[in-house]
Amino acid sequence: MAVSSQRKNDGPNVGVFADLTKKWGDGVPNETGEVRYYCPFCELVRGSPDTKGKFYYNVKRNEGKCFRCDSVVKDEPPLELDSEIDSILRQMGEADEVEAEPDFRDRIYTLKDWTHQVYQDFDALEYLERRSIYRGQINRFRLRACLKPVHGVVIPNRDLGDLKTDYFQVRDMDEEALMKYRNPSRSIKPLYGVDFLHGCRDAFVCEGVFSAISATRYSDQFSALCTYGKTVKDVHVPIFSELPVDRYWLAYDGGEFWALLKGARQLYRSGKAVRIVFLPFETDPNDLSEAELKKAVDSHSLKYNDVSHQFLIWASKQFDLRDADGWEDLQREVVCVKKEVSGEFHP
Repeated sequence: MAVSSQRKNDGPNVGVFADLTKKWGDGVPNETGEVRYYCPFCELVRGSPDTKGKFYYNVKRNEGKCFRCDSVVKDEPPLELDSEIDSILRQMGEADEVEAEPDFRDRIYTLKDWTHQVYQDFDALEYLERRSIYRGQINRFRLRACLKPVHGVVIPNRDLGDLKTDYFQVRDMDEEALMKYRNPSRSIKPLYGVDFLHGCRDAFVCEGVFSAISATRYSDQFSALCTYGKTVKDVHVPIFSELPVDRYWLAYDGGEFWALLKGARQLYRSGKAVRIVFLPFETDPNDLSEAELKKAVDSHSLKYNDVSHQFLIWASKQFDLRDADGWEDLQREVVCVKKEVSGEFHP
């Protein structure tokens, strides 16, 4: 049994599957054969233990992965994800590497030859429709499909013309796939959607690409951006500031209160208006019907400037109040936000 990490130099030097002993929850495999564990490698890789059961082990496929530290357990050493993508792109053709922002080194990838239109692929079209992504969004966000490296949906980060982009993800359509996304290597993931604003002055900000794309069902007057995770990075704040958008609507997964507050604070520093959208617990926009999405946006959103008692009222309906320390920390954070927007406090 081999253990590896997609991180280049800090993967755990451990090869004993017996370390996976502490199950999360009831330890019963789900319908795809996955069991969740507290990851035994996180402390070594990330410097702190896994407290949320982020290691998923598939008993049918005899392999597992931690979605916090990226450690992988398999019978055989896994093919590096980045190497697989880069190898295919070298065969299919790739543009020269170019300099971009100081914190990035960009490559311009061509999607010609190895991708095809979603409409030519019934499985891809059906897969997207199950995630509340329809023909209008497919066209608007230039979604494609591919057969290599897996049968999946290709999501270009930008539209640089002539089927070129600076970054992309391939979403594996196999529901039992251990690694759901394939993407080229990059030290910092970019901000998704900057070329798909189409003159909209309002934009959702979501953690996942499908969430962002699906959120635009709310209105044709809204576009969407994706931060590839629950963090608005410092390097992205100037980009949010420069985009021709008047108001950002932060719509991270329901129940992610800390991520909402921190993300909204970062967006607020862009100088633009910010609203926080409270989605139902543990849902994202593509989990909701159009009516449910409209209700959340219209009735359960508030200005970042007004984060106060109402934020805590809504949070209390989803927060595990048995976590007294966490609840007190969240209350203190809300107080800090109120002081910040009033000019009393500058973090």
